[in-house]
Amino acid sequence: MLHLIFGMAGAGKTTLLHERIADCVSDGGRAILLVPEQYSFESEKALYRRLDARGALQVEVLSFTRLCDRIFREYGGLAGVHLEEAAKYLLMSVALGEVGGALKVYGKNAANAAFAASMCEQISELKTAGASSEALRGAAQGLGGAFGDKLSDIALIFDAYQAVIERGYSDPDDCLARACKRLEGRNFFAGYDVFIDGFMAFMGAEWKLLKFVLADSPHVWAALTCMGLWQGDGTGALACAAHTAARRPSILVGSLTCTWPFSNQALALRHSQVPLSSRTGSGWASPSSRRSGAMNVGLRCDGASISSVGLVTPVSTASES
Repeated sequence: MLHLIFGMAGAGKTTLLHERIADCVSDGGRAILLVPEQYSFESEKALYRRLDARGALQVEVLSFTRLCDRIFREYGGLAGVHLEEAAKYLLMSVALGEVGGALKVYGKNAANAAFAASMCEQISELKTAGASSEALRGAAQGLGGAFGDKLSDIALIFDAYQAVIERGYSDPDDCLARACKRLEGRNFFAGYDVFIDGFMAFMGAEWKLLKFVLADSPHVWAALTCMGLWQGDGTGALACAAHTAARRPSILVGSLTCTWPFSNQALALRHSQVPLSSRTGSGWASPSSRRSGAMNVGLRCDGASISSVGLVTPVSTASES
């Protein structure tokens, strides 16, 4: 089950999350707290103060990087020469030398050191976004023309560069993808309640790893700085976190609860548990939607009082075309 905690900064989201971690530990369970790298040390200290040494041992505070390392230690994957930036440039030069003659647009740049550096940055961004060379080829075929040729060249360079890396090297940009491969067919998160805090959004590769979390963990708690699944027209300061909240249930099979903490007192909408659809084409309606299947809980925070935040249920979008 996925539990979303919404609120403005300072509303008590992290406090409520730590309370749920304490409940998990007191019931004899184990927990993973997933936070950005820069928050891991402070989170560990806060949990130590709250749970004492024995309780804190039942909680693993991890960033995505440390989570990947934890998975590799469990299932293998630590072997290989770790690549620094200079080594990446050298391997990219090797890859470009191997495929330079087959490039339609970038062939004349294949021997250029600056081009090799720019392609390293490009491939790194693609890996972070969770994009693959197959996706680039598909886009190239759909677009055609000069832009399609450029995408086709990048896909070819991507494959050649990855083939060179797999000769015995380890690219930090591949950690999330490699971790996902190690998790296939395994239930690594089945023995943990997972708690997520401190994020406004996730990159594509991180979403792929979160799918395993949502599929395996019995309870996933996520605190997000927004006031619900939707944030106006999508351009506000908190729209990014609201979009993250709205997207998260779309990859979940199970049910969802939403909580708004006010003055450190949690408002739990226990009656708002809703089944989530796993069918392709299912989606979410905005609170103002009048289409069949949408539900308005009719609550909103106004200072310390509660008067209207909407919760929505999934509705089929198959009829929309």
